[in-house]
Amino acid sequence: MSGSETLAVHAADPTGAPGVLLLLWRPDPAGRVSFREWSSDDWLAPGREGVADVREIRERVRSWVVSGWKFSEAPSRVEQWLEARP
Repeated sequence: MSGSETLAVHAADPTGAPGVLLLLWRPDPAGRVSFREWSSDDWLAPGREGVADVREIRERVRSWVVSGWKFSEAPSRVEQWLEARP
């Protein structure tokens, strides 16, 4: 899957607790993903920045799926996008 170098994903907690907005950058050849993350409690706050392995991002999304979180992008699309490395 080709396309954008970034992917934004909003994940909403089914309990009504704060959700998460993740802005992901395309993984590098080593499988590292840069990201910026915001809580739905405070969209205007500076995002938390980090770097994680593709595996870590995938596991995080899968744990949200198991817990019943809702997504702005299908979890399968997120996985496909993460696998499309340069």
